[in-house]
Amino acid sequence: MTRNLDQETYGFFGVLMSLMVILVVPATAGYQISIVRLAGQASSNKNIDRFSDDLWAAFLTTLAAGIFVSCLFYWSSGYFLPSLDGEMVNAQVVWLAVLLLLLMSLNVLFSEALRGLGWIGWAASLTGLGQHGGAVRVTIMLLASLLVVSVDHFTLVSLLQIAVFGSFVVTSVAVLALANKMSLTIRVEGIISSLKKNVGTNMQLMSGQLLQLLSGQYAAIVIGGIFFGGTSLALLFAAQQLRVLLSAPITLINGAIPALLIDAHIRGNHAELTHLLRLSGSMATAVSLAALLMVAIGGSSLFSAIFGPSYGDAFLFFLAFAPGLLFNAFCGSAAKALTLLGHERIFLIVTALTSIIAVPAFYLTAQVMGPIGLAVALSIILVFQNLAFLILLHEKIGVWSHAYLHPAQYLESFRDLGRWAQELRKMRSDK
Repeated sequence: MTRNLDQETYGFFGVLMSLMVILVVPATAGYQISIVRLAGQASSNKNIDRFSDDLWAAFLTTLAAGIFVSCLFYWSSGYFLPSLDGEMVNAQVVWLAVLLLLLMSLNVLFSEALRGLGWIGWAASLTGLGQHGGAVRVTIMLLASLLVVSVDHFTLVSLLQIAVFGSFVVTSVAVLALANKMSLTIRVEGIISSLKKNVGTNMQLMSGQLLQLLSGQYAAIVIGGIFFGGTSLALLFAAQQLRVLLSAPITLINGAIPALLIDAHIRGNHAELTHLLRLSGSMATAVSLAALLMVAIGGSSLFSAIFGPSYGDAFLFFLAFAPGLLFNAFCGSAAKALTLLGHERIFLIVTALTSIIAVPAFYLTAQVMGPIGLAVALSIILVFQNLAFLILLHEKIGVWSHAYLHPAQYLESFRDLGRWAQELRKMRSDK
């Protein structure tokens, strides 16, 4: 993209996609997290067929909420999106963004349902959140982009058309995968019961997750777009792209362990729960540290090689991100564990407090330091937020999730990876 789009358009795309990621949360109405827990509980209790009630309830809710949020986005997009060439964004771009938002919301729901049922490979390949939507979606977008570049000029409209097509494909495949792996019987009474049972929890999860995003990188980019415009944010977005890539270890681990966490918690096995969480934090820390060292050695030359010669200074933004990125990996899956194991209210309180601090912090640092101030503020907020999640997880559940510090503990823990993989396969085969 950076080699075929000018910096203003690339920065605009970054703001748009960041806004999409934030809006997916109210569009899924809390089911982005709760569907994982509902599926995991059904899987652990060997009651997979009754999960269809929850899935249908989640689908109908997401469809209704997604349409509502998409309409709000259509009418308010002019306030949040930067101008292009000094002009407001044209209607075609906005309509494509609306369609993309709705497809992303449905795709997230169905892929997270697969994750909760223990089919991690399917979920990881088909997930559609953000611009890094899983192996299948990324492959589709890359191939389609190469085709467009070879026959025509690469534009923002063609990029969004490719994103819509990719989201439609992975959403369809996720639905077919669920239909193949479980019964999708429609029971009106069961659907209504599921809606009533989960509405309170879903509202807390939605609020907590939305507040967490408002204190994170996506909100920083959207706020930056309001104040600086697309060109000034191109370097920040490029650094954030690489940051997301290097955050993949914690993202993948957060996606891989929910079924095991829920099962260990239901069985009351605190030792296993602690071991799972601390091993996940250790793996994420080890990989993230190695990746950070590689980027530090490559420096601005690495960014120029990846994004183009005009993006070398994005390395400075990445350095500002680095402390928060590493500490986020070190704390492991503390936030995920709180939401999966029934402490969504604690999650909501922490994210509410950090977002109250984060939004004005983004504004003030941006005014004083410019776009790089957003990266500095984000890194500091990530440290304090993850520290709060880590401490509260120990207080409420009695377990820690941070990485091991002694090398011998790493070697001992990695021997359990094969056993946990076998347990996941056994959980799937027992359904």
